[in-house]
Amino acid sequence: MKEIFIIEENEANCSCSLKERLLSAGFQPVIIHAKPDVGLFKNLQYAHRCMSLLQTDAPGLIGIGYGGAVAGHLLAESKHFCAAVLIGALTNPATAYGTGSGVVNPTVGENFRMLKYLSQLTDESVVQYCDEIHTPILLLHGLRDEVYGFEQAEQLFTSIKERHPTSDLRMVVFPKAGHELPMGHYAARCEDEVIRWFTMKMNGGMVSA
Repeated sequence: MKEIFIIEENEANCSCSLKERLLSAGFQPVIIHAKPDVGLFKNLQYAHRCMSLLQTDAPGLIGIGYGGAVAGHLLAESKHFCAAVLIGALTNPATAYGTGSGVVNPTVGENFRMLKYLSQLTDESVVQYCDEIHTPILLLHGLRDEVYGFEQAEQLFTSIKERHPTSDLRMVVFPKAGHELPMGHYAARCEDEVIRWFTMKMNGGMVSA
């Protein structure tokens, strides 16, 4: 059974329904949780340790919310994954600042410099490393996402496509959805997209029995 490495933003991100659908389609979900408060570097270290335990040579990857930022950096660092799905993902913290609730406003003190702060956020941007991403990616995002705005998906899609026009990318927008994906009213449609993507990219278009 082929593994899907899932990086959630929190324990409630990945619905039981999606996990069951993945299992039914012949995939084994392996789930970890990203923690925004500990920083990107420590989250990446933890993800790499967990990846070393995977049994599949070329697993799939799902990143949800802040977990999408961690997943995006894994895609830039490695060609280990054969396909990826980013759901409501943070891809560019610098442009997310002030536009949603996902990037916390800094504590402004006497020595605070906005330019330095934005530079730090840029260093954590997945978009900055678009030249290094070659894995097929499905981007799913709610147009009304109040945590990480829809432009996060748009920026990653555009940056990769401009640099690599033949890249295998697909972006699906849910016009009335917020940050609740992959759960909520659009859960079934979201799950359909995920299963279809991994079936095409990992099973050669054939669903495993």
